[in-house]
Amino acid sequence: MTCYSAANFSRWFNDSGSQSQGDDYLERIVLPTAKLSALFGGVDAASISGLLHRCYLKVLRPGECVYRSGDLPDAVYLLISGRVRLSVATALSSTVKEDLGAGATFGDTALLGIQPHSDTATCLEMAEVLALSSHTFTELQTQNPALFTILLLNMSRDISRRLIQHDHLYREFTGHLAP
Repeated sequence: MTCYSAANFSRWFNDSGSQSQGDDYLERIVLPTAKLSALFGGVDAASISGLLHRCYLKVLRPGECVYRSGDLPDAVYLLISGRVRLSVATALSSTVKEDLGAGATFGDTALLGIQPHSDTATCLEMAEVLALSSHTFTELQTQNPALFTILLLNMSRDISRRLIQHDHLYREFTGHLAP
């Protein structure tokens, strides 16, 4: 299984050929998904478009992973197409945390928490993954504080929603249903 890390972005970026062809692809295919994602909620199309040109795009095959448990976070990822499975492995087994579809954001918890990834993100089918590097995200803090704040809030809200969902699943699993 190949594992891609945003730390080695030279292995990322798209293979679309000329820059104009890549720009067209970003505008026609990537932008509509990004606009509908929770990550870019409340961000105007022009700001999203400008930010997409600072992101990295990779097409991954089934079985390839975006990151592994224990890897240091170096990006937040947006699934443009395909499906990705988040799983947690122990010495004896692997447990599926969640299967993600287009528009889902992942890797944000480790990035914001400045902690190694607790799960592994593996492609279940051909997938296009957009990576917003931690470097670019951090640069936004000084270059565009308003956009940085919106993205930070959006990631925090998404993490909070997942935490609540996991709390419900835990209660259901243990038989301690919420009142």
